[in-house]
Amino acid sequence: MAYKLVKTEGGKTNWALIRHIGYCVLFAWAIGVRLMRVDPFDDIMSGQITIGTLLDIAVLWVIGMIAWFVLYPARPRWNSTT
Repeated sequence: MAYKLVKTEGGKTNWALIRHIGYCVLFAWAIGVRLMRVDPFDDIMSGQITIGTLLDIAVLWVIGMIAWFVLYPARPRWNSTT
């Protein structure tokens, strides 16, 4: 699946995709870093990249993919006619 991040075929900004990415990143950050205390950035900033750092990044990636493929498509749509 290829996405045009900035412009649609008509030349307009694709705000739906930007909103989709923003919601998924926010969800992954809120659940992974704030709630579960998974923080790979402290290790990266100190220069100590270990297997734990790689697992932290993998956990954030999985949370983001759950948000992308499961939670975002299942969200309630306010302007829906169905």
